[in-house]
Amino acid sequence: WDKVNFKLPKKRPKIELKEGKYYINIINDIVTLTEGYVLDEPYSIEFGLFRDNKEVAESVLKIIKRFLRLLALRDQECQDSRGYEFIKGERNYMVFYDETDKIFKMDTYSNANQFDKIWFATKKDAQKICDILNDGRFEL
Repeated sequence: WDKVNFKLPKKRPKIELKEGKYYINIINDIVTLTEGYVLDEPYSIEFGLFRDNKEVAESVLKIIKRFLRLLALRDQECQDSRGYEFIKGERNYMVFYDETDKIFKMDTYSNANQFDKIWFATKKDAQKICDILNDGRFEL
């Protein structure tokens, strides 16, 4: 018999989010320096609402607000897509800003869930939101 050599794969330690110096306060729409500050929201660390750099924290706040405003607009204006989440294998529609044409457009996916996207159940709903945004009737 030949000797069998194999190595057990090393277990990788799980990553946990750490508290940073700047707290992204979505409710009050501000970035707060955390030194000497007692946080009212104990779960904020696990939601990733901290950054070590103020400029980065302010940028993240802007992105979160834009995402939440688009989500709220979808839920308010699109009955069929209210609360909709990506369904693998189905037609899922999303809205994006085309930098070349400088307008909002719609696209579809069935097997590539992108977690940073807001999904629509119907093409009609996604197009409706594109029209609202392109007409300037709502700003993100």
